[in-house]
Amino acid sequence: MRVPTFTMRLALMVVLMSAVFQPVMAKQPDSDIEANKAVVRRYFDAFNRADFSHLDEIVTGDYGDRLEGQAPGIHVIRSYLQGLKASFPDFTWTIEQIVAEGDRVAVMNRVSGTQLNDFGGLKATGNKAPM
Repeated sequence: MRVPTFTMRLALMVVLMSAVFQPVMAKQPDSDIEANKAVVRRYFDAFNRADFSHLDEIVTGDYGDRLEGQAPGIHVIRSYLQGLKASFPDFTWTIEQIVAEGDRVAVMNRVSGTQLNDFGGLKATGNKAPM
């Protein structure tokens, strides 16, 4: 029996504002825009390597996910990312496009991973899910 593979391309533009990432300075020359993009790339790279030891250098201490019931704080995002990596050890975010203007950076990314452990009430399936 063939297990159906689902593919979903994320075309979600995630706007990452300076309130979330350590600000580099708003409305600046191209060099500062590139610095803002570099902060976002560093965040993605830290996640892909499962190295959250320097997260406090990337994300502000009062980070808030704006999800109902979520308290603000860097510990919230750190805990979520660690849980995601524990459930999907090979989970990766691949940046397809990155655009910036002023202090805002937008990313279109692709994600993939294999669910080897339970996550958020979902039992582990062992399925690889390229999205």
